[in-house]
Amino acid sequence: MNRLKSRLFIGAMASLFAMGLFLQSCSSNSSTPTSSTDAAVPLVSASSTDLASPNFTIDLSKYDNVTAMDPSPGGGRDTTIKGGGPDTNNTGDRGGNGGPGGKSPNGSVRLRPLPLPCLGLDSAQMQQLQQIMADAATAAKAARDAYMQAMAPIRTQDSIAMAAYRAATADVRAQLQTLQQNYRQQATDILKQVKDGTMTRTDAKTALDALRAQFAADAKPLLDQMAAANQALRAALSANDAARKAANDAYQSALKQIQDDMNAKIGAILTPAQLVIWQQWLAGGNPCAGIRPHK
Repeated sequence: MNRLKSRLFIGAMASLFAMGLFLQSCSSNSSTPTSSTDAAVPLVSASSTDLASPNFTIDLSKYDNVTAMDPSPGGGRDTTIKGGGPDTNNTGDRGGNGGPGGKSPNGSVRLRPLPLPCLGLDSAQMQQLQQIMADAATAAKAARDAYMQAMAPIRTQDSIAMAAYRAATADVRAQLQTLQQNYRQQATDILKQVKDGTMTRTDAKTALDALRAQFAADAKPLLDQMAAANQALRAALSANDAARKAANDAYQSALKQIQDDMNAKIGAILTPAQLVIWQQWLAGGNPCAGIRPHK
């Protein structure tokens, strides 16, 4: 019964440690600028495919698809520690994961269960392990707090840059929406004349082609303004890239040190025979394969 309670405690400590040591970093609390809400609305269709109405809709997503994300050691959008680390679930190795730092299919680091089923820790060792894990979880939380503190001013600057972008493009968006509505109405009027018999289809096609060309010419200076604002936003966010990387590197270094210290302390409480099993596990092996935990 005491051994079961010890194992349950270790499982709880594993969860705490996993949250502290491997919690993914939040992305910037800046929100991605919202693209134009003027959705693509088909115009009145002609009765024949040779007289299709131009769809005067501008997609602003390529200008708005910018946001500041925290850096990731793996090139993604999280800050999961490189090298991984153990948890203390009393189960066999999950999915054949190959040692500390094994990668899951999505590229993130998987946690591996400690080889408790075959280590055979006595009650004194279990108590020591509990304290080691608790200390590691405390240290991981402190590292996380330091990282968040370092990132706070960077994220504030990112938010300011995002707000400046939205302010700089608000009037341009309104002008583009008005432009789209005006040209759509003109195209609708042309198609109505064809339907009423007051304009030939040939003349209508010529008119619509000219309308399309004029719309592109009128929209270009507005889109150029959007592109310039987009470039300014990217430059503002990139100015913080070095600071973002420095904060992340310091965080990753702290987490790895915590993990290395934890592994060393666990090894120090083991007997020579247990240490062989521990070193095999650290090397990526699964010494407890096929062994079920005691209940």
